[in-house]
Order: sequence, then structure tokens, then C-alpha cells
Amino acid sequence: MIAASTLFLFSLLCAATTFATDFAWETFDFPDADSTFLYGIENEQMVGWYRETGGEGATSDNGFLYDSSIEGSPWSTLNFPLGSDTHLHAINDGNVVGSFVDGDGKRQGVSYNLDSQQWTPYDGAINGVQASDLFDVDGDKMVGYSVGLNGAKQGSYYDGTQWSTLNYPGQAAGQENSFFHGINQEHIIGSYIDNSGSSPVEHGIVYDTETLSWHQLDNPDAELTYLYEVEGAYLVGAYTDSTGLHGFHYDSVMEAWQTIDHPQGGTHTALHGIDGNNMVGFYRDSNNNFHGFKVTGEFGQTEVVPEPAALLLALFGLALLPRRRRR
Repeated sequence: MIAASTLFLFSLLCAATTFATDFAWETFDFPDADSTFLYGIENEQMVGWYRETGGEGATSDNGFLYDSSIEGSPWSTLNFPLGSDTHLHAINDGNVVGSFVDGDGKRQGVSYNLDSQQWTPYDGAINGVQASDLFDVDGDKMVGYSVGLNGAKQGSYYDGTQWSTLNYPGQAAGQENSFFHGINQEHIIGSYIDNSGSSPVEHGIVYDTETLSWHQLDNPDAELTYLYEVEGAYLVGAYTDSTGLHGFHYDSVMEAWQTIDHPQGGTHTALHGIDGNNMVGFYRDSNNNFHGFKVTGEFGQTEVVPEPAALLLALFGLALLPRRRRR
């Protein structure tokens, strides 16, 4: 049997696959909010944040939990009590991660446990950090990014014991710009900014926590690629082309990319969370307001056309990669 790690690398080196599927869309707007940004999903629970306008046009951001098992009042606001503008990004086994703005106006990572109702800020967890944000949690592991004293952004990884900062290789000192958005038991995904050309280009990245190896993963139709969440062999995110921002689903075993745009999303759809056949994200309407959504679908492969050179590289990799566990 081919190891899961081999299949994952094989997927990174092959061309796109066409899908055929029907989708069921559901919109989620926090009551009376101007915009709703839906990020994470697990079973009946979803998290994100909403924006509302107060007196004299001032806006504020607030975290939320949506629990469909609570009849009549599934929405609840979740704000870190010692800060402002809470953003919530992911939920796993009752643990929620995100960020808030501190008294100095800097965004800082935070986690919240639904059972204990305990908030834990991480603003001083990494030496030399002036700001941070958390985007995903898997068991006792968390990922996000931090901003160093030089202003460079670095991927942040908590392995259950200690924090570390990681950057995609080859970036110049002081110009690191790596962002981690998703984690499972084997891989961390995100993006990095390549400043080597005439203009910055953002690429998707995959980091293997067992082999400590990096892979670049870009949507074949993209100018810029953002990887946001991983569940098993499936990734979701967004990419840009000449027409705007598009959501996507990627099957790393079938080497298959699928563009997923909300029917009313115009030029802006992003997928941020996945739980089985359910994916969540947000889109922008014609009035520049954002709406959360959940999309459900069965994904089916119709065609695979691997690139010859990539196929040779993938076959060569079969003999080199160790066997890995899969969540």
C-alpha cells in the first residue's frame, strides 16, 4: 500500500482535475450586523466574527459562536473581555482560536475553551513578538503567525509543549512573510510572500511536521494562492485571477482542484473551513458587504491529466518518503 505521505506529495506534483458536483448553499448573517465572516466549522458549531457600525460611523468587530443544536437562539457573541475587536477563526473539540486587539492597538492571539469558558491570550508566548494571530487548532496544537520587532511576519506553531517560528526557506533575512492557517496531525498549510520579483507574489505552502520538509502548492489558474484549512487529504482556500478572488476545494489524493464561487459572490469568495462535506467561508455582495455561508456537496472526479515531468518526480519520491500517519 502506498503511504499517505507519498500520495500527498504525488498530489502536489500533478495537474488539476475537473469535478462535477451539485452544491447546497446556506447563508449565515449575524443578526443586525453589517458584515459576517464565517471561518471555522465542527459538527453543529461554527465560529467567525461580525462587524457592526455604531455612533458616528464607528465600526467594531465581535467574535461569534453559531450552534445549530440550540433551537431558537443559535447565535452568541464571544469577545475577549480584556481587549477589543475579537476575531474567531477555528474550532476543534470545544477549543476556539483567534485574536483580539490589545490596549496598544496590536492584534494578539487568543484561545477560548467552551466548557471552562476560559480565555488564554498568547501575546507574550513567543520571544521578540509584537503582534500575533491564531488561525487553527487541532487537539493541543495551534498555528498562526507572529509579527517580529522588525515587522516581518513569521509562521507560528505550537506543538502542544512549546512555540516555534517557521518560515518558508529562501526568504531574505528580515523579509520573512510566512502565514500558517491550517493544521492536522501531519501537515501545516498556509502561504508565503515571494518578494524576489518586481512585485510580491503569494504562494500556497505545505509543511510536513514529521519530515520537516516544505512544498509549494499553487492553484494552476491562480495569480496568488491562499491555503486556509486542511482535513485529511482535503484542503480549502482561495486564489486570485484577473476576475477576482475565488474559493477552491483541493483533493490531494485525486490531484484535483475545484473552483467554488458563491452564486451571489461576484468577484470575492473565500473558503476557510471544512468538516466532511461541509465547507464554510464568506462572500462579498454588490454593496461591498460580506456574508457567511455554508456549502455542502459530494465531490466527484471526472478527469485526471498528470503532467509527465511531475509524474516522474512523484514516482521518484515513492522510494524516498517515509510512511506517515493520517488524521
